[in-house]
Amino acid sequence: MSHNTAALTLTARNKVAQLGEAISRQRAVIKREEAVNKEKGETYKCNRARTTLASKKIKYESLEAEYQQKKAQLEAEIEAQEEIIWNETHRKSATVIGAEQMIEQYTKELNDIYTANGLMKTPKLQEVLETSEETSEEAPEPSEAFKVFMMDGRQDGLPMSTSRPSYLQGTAWGLCLTKEDKAKRYKNSES
Repeated sequence: MSHNTAALTLTARNKVAQLGEAISRQRAVIKREEAVNKEKGETYKCNRARTTLASKKIKYESLEAEYQQKKAQLEAEIEAQEEIIWNETHRKSATVIGAEQMIEQYTKELNDIYTANGLMKTPKLQEVLETSEETSEEAPEPSEAFKVFMMDGRQDGLPMSTSRPSYLQGTAWGLCLTKEDKAKRYKNSES
């Protein structure tokens, strides 16, 4: 960047010229040093750092391979333990196996009896087990006749009342009716 030095005093102009030359000399020193460094090649310290770096990279790659191997081994061990747990929790007990064999034997005997007498064959073991699973579900909704009986039936067929007690009265009123229904039924039975 050039400045207008005409306004400066002679002493100031001389000083500016000296400083400019000094800056130019220092720039020349830097250029020479960079050229020397370029021609000189790598120093001992640099070579040692390059060797160490190569060694560290090899070690890193070795550790990475070892990590992948150990990870795969650990995953295999985890899978084996999970399989053991699954097998142990889903294994049939000796009691269940024995019961299934007895059902199969009894079913065969029944089939032999039915076949000998010209009757229909009984279902296979799997069918028996499936049927027992189906029947273990929730009980069906009671019929309307049963609901009516529980609401106001007695064994003798008469409506419930306080004057004619029945052993079903407390059960039917206590289990099948809401509080409001009980009060309503009690009032109706007295009239």
